[in-house]
Amino acid sequence: MHGYVVHIRHQGIWETWLRFDITIEDINDNAPVFTQSNYSLSINEETTKPNITTVQAKDSDSGENATIKYKLIPSKWSSYFHIDPNSGKINLNKTIDRETMGSLGILELTVVAEDGGKPSRNSTALITIKINDINDNVPEFCNDGQTLEFTFNELDTKKDFYTAKATDKDADDHDGILFALVNETSSFSITKGVLSIKSRLKKTDAGVLMIVTYNNRPYAKELSNKTQKISIKVQDINDNIPNFNQTGYQISVKENTAVGSMLLSVTATDADWSEEYGSVYYWISSGNTDRHFFINQLNGSVYLADNVDYEKRTNYNLTITASDYKDRKFSNHSAYTTLNITVQDVNDESPKFADNCLQICKVKENTTGSFNCKVNATDHDRSKQFHHVTYQMVPSSGSSQTKRAIVNVTVLDVNDNRPNFGGTLLTYNTSEGSTSKNLKISFTATDLDIGNNGNVTYTMRDDYDSLFKMNSTDPINIYVSDVNDCSPEFEKLNMTATIMEGSVKGFSVYRVTATDCDYDPQNRNLTYSINGTDKEYFSIKKEVHGDMQDGIVKLTKPISVINKEIYKVNVTVSDGKNSNQTLLTVTVKDVNDHDPIFTQKKYNFNVSENDSDGNRSMNAFVGKVNANDKDKHSSIVYRIVTSDVENLFNVTQDGVIHLIGVVDHDSCSSHQFSFSVVAEDGGSPKRMVRR
Repeated sequence: MHGYVVHIRHQGIWETWLRFDITIEDINDNAPVFTQSNYSLSINEETTKPNITTVQAKDSDSGENATIKYKLIPSKWSSYFHIDPNSGKINLNKTIDRETMGSLGILELTVVAEDGGKPSRNSTALITIKINDINDNVPEFCNDGQTLEFTFNELDTKKDFYTAKATDKDADDHDGILFALVNETSSFSITKGVLSIKSRLKKTDAGVLMIVTYNNRPYAKELSNKTQKISIKVQDINDNIPNFNQTGYQISVKENTAVGSMLLSVTATDADWSEEYGSVYYWISSGNTDRHFFINQLNGSVYLADNVDYEKRTNYNLTITASDYKDRKFSNHSAYTTLNITVQDVNDESPKFADNCLQICKVKENTTGSFNCKVNATDHDRSKQFHHVTYQMVPSSGSSQTKRAIVNVTVLDVNDNRPNFGGTLLTYNTSEGSTSKNLKISFTATDLDIGNNGNVTYTMRDDYDSLFKMNSTDPINIYVSDVNDCSPEFEKLNMTATIMEGSVKGFSVYRVTATDCDYDPQNRNLTYSINGTDKEYFSIKKEVHGDMQDGIVKLTKPISVINKEIYKVNVTVSDGKNSNQTLLTVTVKDVNDHDPIFTQKKYNFNVSENDSDGNRSMNAFVGKVNANDKDKHSSIVYRIVTSDVENLFNVTQDGVIHLIGVVDHDSCSSHQFSFSVVAEDGGSPKRMVRR
């Protein structure tokens, strides 16, 4: 306020005066000025923090014109912060995830300082905040940690067979991903994600390996590392030959041993552990020219196939072969041993008198004492013990008045011979399930005894009957032919499998297992086939291992989820006569293998610097960008990556661009703004395109 006095004089006579005060009112002709035009700071992600910084502005005006209020211009990140309108203190109220930001990890806020004048004046300052990444994510395997299966041969060694891949959402950990084996063994190792065989594989190496992925920074919170299972199968190879537990065998056999009797068992073992290569088969390879012996091919039991006679042969030397292949013609893995069989003599031959066994001796009447009458008999037993013959006189009945004495030596037959079937093994064939009553089995046995002792009767029993004094047994082998009366059965019905999109031709989708209860291999020889609407994508091939006949379903062409996600085929298994069918449903899991594509190469929008009322345009609609993604179930978000316009424009999640700052047509020499927008999908790892 200024005071003034005015004096008025008229012709030097009249005089008066007037005092008045002049108040100068302030006009709002100064805008607030920030003490700094730019503020820079850094904070950690995933945290809230009060008073991260304080902005301050001054206004040269006075009164209400110098009263300053602060506010944040709405933007993508402004909702995470709060500014005290009076003090300018800024608080971080919501946590920020560094992984949702761009590669630089920098956000910008625009602060407006506005005075209380009418009309008000304002100015802006830029706050640049760097969000520091913390280790709050564990690396994740690219194949979602699904179990992978690898099959090797025994003794495989020194090769790399799988490379593990993982991604880390943390911005600073992409190059620090490490891998290790949880259950590391002497046969496997992992280096920089490459899984290798480092020593010869053994049967015991089969099992599940567990790979763990981690990074080299401490975690910001308690997290569990991800793991991936690797299933290892080891197939046996035929690298061992059978080995007998004895270098030679010796036994003694009595010559009256019954045909079909088991004499002994030889044993050989094979160090190969699979049934295909570790089974042992036996046969007599030499010394059995008369076929007196036969051997059970599966268990090595040696049997008497024909009678042995001490009087004809006292010793047999057999060579026995053990092989790990059933067909002796093709076996090259064999071992040999010897079997020495000594035949023991038994007293099975009766003494026989010469043809003149009836002797007539003449003696004088009433002669007493000895008289000369000689008879001769021989015994065909060869051993000294049983070859010696002794004699004794048995008085005959007759009248005492006889003039002539006849020495009549009668040899009574003793039932000391067993019936003999001739040593021929009897074999007959019939079909499984046959009800025929006309099966005829003919055989003949002879007995060297005479009279009733030489009569032979037959009976069929499954045990030894001691009721018969002298008997013989002969095995009858009845072979029942298998009939193809069983249908193949699947191990699982309505099978399901999941594969990744982009799996290439030849990729193994599923192992189908079926069995057939028929005995004959020809009746359980399985074949597989595929039909149905989606059969063009799949093929099936039989794989035999041991007694198992599995069908391996493979892709015939690359597969995608663009057309559909679920494929169905019918799998049929047949044994040549009978068949069965089940459904295989294959789900294709989408892989994030397409970048978003903008619908336009360039977008041009117009915006007015003032609204219809003549005020500066704020939060005005500018335009909309749009991008498409060929991946299934893909969601796209947008963000502006040109930092010098983030205080003027922002883009919403659905691509709508708004003007959020003040633009002046005259201050921009080109009268336009150019900036880039990124479209980013929600896949893992994320894919983006810039326009």
